Amino acid sequence: LERLQKNTLAFLKHKPAHHTLLYGPRGSGKSTAVRSLLKSYSQDGLRLIELSAHDVLDLPEIIELLRLRPHRYIVFIDDLSFEQGDNSYHPLKSLLEGSLTQRPDNVLIYATSNRRHLVKEQFSDRPDPLNEDVHAWDTHNERLALSDRFGLTITFPDASQQGYLEIVKGLLQYEHLQVDKLEEAAIRFAEWGNGYSGRTAQQFIDSIGALVEE
Repeated sequence: LERLQKNTLAFLKHKPAHHTLLYGPRGSGKSTAVRSLLKSYSQDGLRLIELSAHDVLDLPEIIELLRLRPHRYIVFIDDLSFEQGDNSYHPLKSLLEGSLTQRPDNVLIYATSNRRHLVKEQFSDRPDPLNEDVHAWDTHNERLALSDRFGLTITFPDASQQGYLEIVKGLLQYEHLQVDKLEEAAIRFAEWGNGYSGRTAQQFIDSIGALVEE
């Protein structure tokens, strides 16, 4: 989180900053971390534009609309990944490579993904040693290198049981809620549900809040 904030502050101060990939398992807080930047830095001129992976084809048009505007824009692509044979990532690739005509200094790309290499790969996709294409591995690696074009990659690890319980306790304190046999109830909720993660912790708190409201 500190690395993400430092990169964002550098961007807001018109200093060199990196396009950023936040990688990790579902529910680990990647999207929340990016969205929280708007609350922290909107008064400093930060604006956040959220896109889905399907909107990547519209990136060139979006970038042109933002080029001459006064604010600093983070284009946030949530849950970014591409299937084998999907070439719709090319506009994103061009932007990340830093083409002078496509990369205004008031726009930065932040993306989240559950995949480290973004493009789905199967063992059967790897070049056959007997393939007549002598550059087959070059083609294969070029497709998988999209994630390498992000200057900053931040990994969000799986939550341990203890980490999950710490999140639950923090959220309970924030919501001013109390739960009998807290740890037992929270662990049961996670193990019967979606496992240990920040998202599961929030879902547990929401379930407690619903009971209180009744």
